[in-house]
Amino acid sequence: MISIEKADDVDIALWTYPWDVLDEGIDAALDGIVALGVDGISLAVAYHAARTLSPRGPRRRIRFLEDGVVYFRPGQARFAAAMPLMPQSSELCRERDPLEAIGAAARERGLALHAWTVLTHNSRLGRRHVDLTVQNAFGDRYTYALCPAQPAVRAYAAALCADLAQRYSLASIELESVGYLGFDHESHHDKIGISIDRLHRICLSLCFCPACRERISREGADPEALDYAVRSELEAYFARDGGEEAEEEQEQEIWARLGEILGEAGRDALFRARQGVILEMLQAIREAVGDATKLTVMAADSPLISGAVAGVSLEEAARWVEGILLLDYTAPAERLASVIRRWRERLPGIEIGTGMTLLWPIATDVSVLIRRAATLAAAGTDMLRLYNYGLMSRPRLEWVKRIVEAARGEET
Repeated sequence: MISIEKADDVDIALWTYPWDVLDEGIDAALDGIVALGVDGISLAVAYHAARTLSPRGPRRRIRFLEDGVVYFRPGQARFAAAMPLMPQSSELCRERDPLEAIGAAARERGLALHAWTVLTHNSRLGRRHVDLTVQNAFGDRYTYALCPAQPAVRAYAAALCADLAQRYSLASIELESVGYLGFDHESHHDKIGISIDRLHRICLSLCFCPACRERISREGADPEALDYAVRSELEAYFARDGGEEAEEEQEQEIWARLGEILGEAGRDALFRARQGVILEMLQAIREAVGDATKLTVMAADSPLISGAVAGVSLEEAARWVEGILLLDYTAPAERLASVIRRWRERLPGIEIGTGMTLLWPIATDVSVLIRRAATLAAAGTDMLRLYNYGLMSRPRLEWVKRIVEAARGEET
């Protein structure tokens, strides 16, 4: 672990895609980013498939991203333990290494470079290696979701982060999807004809692949019985045409309902297994990276969370990382500020940060964003990440200056 000396000011960085920087020209893009007043960029170095709209794009406005590639040139020998999982470099790497080129230009300008690294969300690898993906209670595979209980997946994540840390000059590695992805994905043309509430989305997100079954058995529960219980609950739910989704289902109520479905002992064993898997993933990454660079994880202190943000005990995760990003774009600012204050008190040696989106439809009023940034900064947030450089229109990019000033107490 790297000893952290917290700065007085919040560290502000823009989440940034490398293709946007390259299309605009590295010098022009980074000069513009410096003018916004941020401290650095968090550059996507391993990313999933998507279709993006770039309102300011000088070369193209619509881009279909390559699926599950990396935006640097990895040292392939490092991935022997991760076989059959191997990284594939983007076509953008043919002429040069984007991470190396953008990193060098960022350093010249005094911009910190963070490596925004997506791990288990990878459809390219999932389709090629279906046996390493999340398997729901019906036996269906989520090919966009590598299962972190699989040793090869943990080895791949560790090798990827080690390669970044030891071959590039980075301020930190920011870990996205370090745990389980679930039912909700947002990349396919979903055809869902019934309402599915949060409880049953969680049921659809539980993994019963062979590796997860083995972990559940280790915790003293019968994975076959738990699989059957989840499947039966979902079959009954589907048979009655789903249900109306509550406006805000309380976690305690969902936790209790899972105890009714699985039995309390079974529920506890299943989620202990999942927590253990995520923590082992973080440990493997830390041990591979060593003290070469800081690690920051996108996480939430809830075992019910799946997706880009890992649902894991923050106190346990703090053993392996220097920073935690608590991401909730829609929570009221005061509520999120309270959460930040609480975790800063409980984890004094860990940098606690959050993110803000400047994109429609969540962000519609710059004055609201300014107040939000000021509130979060006043709560003592150590890191503030802004989403997303290339997806912002020109007016929204101008908002960044005012948000930065508000976060630093300079907005008038």
